[in-house]
Amino acid sequence: MAKTKKSTTSLPLADRLQSALVPEEKQPYEIPKNWAWVKLGGVCNFERGITFPATAKSKEMKDGLIPCLRTANVQEELDISDFIYVDRSYMKENPNKLTRVEDIIMSSANSRELVGKVSYVKNLPCEMTFGGFLLTIRANRNILSKYLFFMLRNEFLAGHFMQESTQTTNIANINTTILGSYPFPFPPLAEQERIVARLESLLGKLDEVKERVQNSLESFKLRKASVLHKAFHGELTEKWREKKDIPFSTWKNSTIGQVIQVHSGKNLTSKQMITEGKIPVYGGNGITGYHNESNVPVGTVVIGRVGFYCGSVHYISEPAWVTDNALVVSFSEMDFQIRYLYFALSHANLRQNNSSTAQPVISASKISSIPITIPTLAEQEEIVRLLDQFFEHENQAKTQLKTVLEKIESLKKSILMKAFRGKLGTHNPTDENVIETLKNMI
Repeated sequence: MAKTKKSTTSLPLADRLQSALVPEEKQPYEIPKNWAWVKLGGVCNFERGITFPATAKSKEMKDGLIPCLRTANVQEELDISDFIYVDRSYMKENPNKLTRVEDIIMSSANSRELVGKVSYVKNLPCEMTFGGFLLTIRANRNILSKYLFFMLRNEFLAGHFMQESTQTTNIANINTTILGSYPFPFPPLAEQERIVARLESLLGKLDEVKERVQNSLESFKLRKASVLHKAFHGELTEKWREKKDIPFSTWKNSTIGQVIQVHSGKNLTSKQMITEGKIPVYGGNGITGYHNESNVPVGTVVIGRVGFYCGSVHYISEPAWVTDNALVVSFSEMDFQIRYLYFALSHANLRQNNSSTAQPVISASKISSIPITIPTLAEQEEIVRLLDQFFEHENQAKTQLKTVLEKIESLKKSILMKAFRGKLGTHNPTDENVIETLKNMI
């Protein structure tokens, strides 16, 4: 656990109460009169995660090992689908290192954007512990764990933990000293129950809408794969060929290596990157920065060569600079529509042909044998017209759905903000003043 608190029970009640309360000048905002601003450390306990060497981690469960939560498990709901396993001895026989139902798991060491992110433990399918980059927060009596979770989630979404964190070279930390003094809006227990019920109802409805929107966005991937399959197997333009009296036999079977040549772009140092530049720089992961010069013309096809998105295909619709982390495509065929080639390479799934090294890499030799179909130039142009039309419509719909997702997240933040100001329609001024409860807690 965090350092044992020095006993203050010998102090007069007035002094103990003053120590537990947040001074008026440090109170973030106004709350109802029967609430109180208290220090977070006075209403909950903190438990640090276990530490162990990197070599002690296992991806498989074996005798003597226990599942261990890590920062990747801290999502909107605790993700228990992917564990690492460590020897139980690292828990040092401390039962507090076991995760419990109603625990709040905080990512206490992470990137600056993710530090302070929290998950609520609804249920546990098995015994598990938690690693050193995590912090477990456990509510004391008279505090609903779910209320505490929603409050901490609100602080994370508002970016407050990011502001409170300390930064090292690659990681941000938020410690128990900071959290212990963190202002906590403490309403009466009955009010906590009403707030939790209202938040679960409102946020639950928003999550249902969000899930439907996300499912719709996922369906775009399926529709994209389906229309590209039809395009490059002759189905998309079948009626067009019938109308033009062009047989399917005009299609040629070839390979990527027979159709295109590739060469790497030209590297740029970080100093040569210009933040305010207007020309995008393409690398292994798409646009990686901006510059004030270009080294490829408009209408060039580029393939990511290195990195997680290697094999991704880009059509350069404006001047761009391509680094040596990407491949520039050229071809000698005179009867080739460049955007047909772009769509064909996108459909070819070049990603599956990357090397098996830790850093994914593809090369011309890796993709040269991938088959590609080539119709007449006129049919290529018709395919491109239909695909452009399809993707324009899809992109408009995707943009609208992403706007809905943004509005949902904004509405969630607004609802949470109102909840902890007593402005969610749950406040009852006849509830007992929480100061009386606090007196019995300290």
